[in-house]
Amino acid sequence: MQTGLISTSFLADAMLKSSFIILEGIGKEKEKKLWQSGVHDWHDFRRSSVNISPARKRRLDNQLAEAGRALISDNSEYFKNLLPQNEMWRLFSSFKEDALYLDIETTGLMDGITVIGLFDGRNTVSLVRGYNLDKNNLRKALNKAKILVTFNGASFDLPIIEKHYPGMINIPHIDLKTACARCGFKGGLKKIERLIGIRRTEQIQRMHGGDAALLWRYFQATSDSHYLDILREYNEEDTVNLQRLAEITCLTLEKEIKRKYFCQDMSMTGIE
Repeated sequence: MQTGLISTSFLADAMLKSSFIILEGIGKEKEKKLWQSGVHDWHDFRRSSVNISPARKRRLDNQLAEAGRALISDNSEYFKNLLPQNEMWRLFSSFKEDALYLDIETTGLMDGITVIGLFDGRNTVSLVRGYNLDKNNLRKALNKAKILVTFNGASFDLPIIEKHYPGMINIPHIDLKTACARCGFKGGLKKIERLIGIRRTEQIQRMHGGDAALLWRYFQATSDSHYLDILREYNEEDTVNLQRLAEITCLTLEKEIKRKYFCQDMSMTGIE
């Protein structure tokens, strides 16, 4: 995707500040009209009439002011129910310093978590079944995160975690599988990593999804920590690589929106 005539100031602004679908009565089509009319961020909206009634304008301005206070105070949970799941990626640039990347491994059955891996951009944590995987340690690992990032977590990781640890995850969740598909990156995590140039260690590169469950079974049968070490390394690379994948996909989506809608010289169309 090309950035076209986008100014660097547009790209410097967080995508969240260009999001109007958080406002009452504004969907994606009305949001696009605002962008095309030159209303590119919350500041533009507040100083423009956007062709709506004064009463409604005041109400929406107040909602943006509240959103601004939430953003300044790093209150990511404020936006959790204002953005649809497939638009949660818009939170990334605003909260990426406090993002937590998560991936789980299972026995191959829906009820068996073996490892929960977490990466905060600096350190990794492996919570292993029978060792340190419990409610308190998971809560501690999640404690400071503002957003959670997974690949296919909406369908796999989070429902399984919710089954074992109900109500544990309350922060906004970005599922990169959806974001990747919108960027044209199709397939599983490992395939997409290869497409964008992310390389794993040689041993881990040869592994496939089912190997994680097999390693756990070998470890359980033999008590040989070698199998557990490989499983943890496999999981750790999953979580660490999610950071780079998030940076690429979220920036790509942001650039494409701003290339497509912010570079047109159009008259004010309003949102009604």
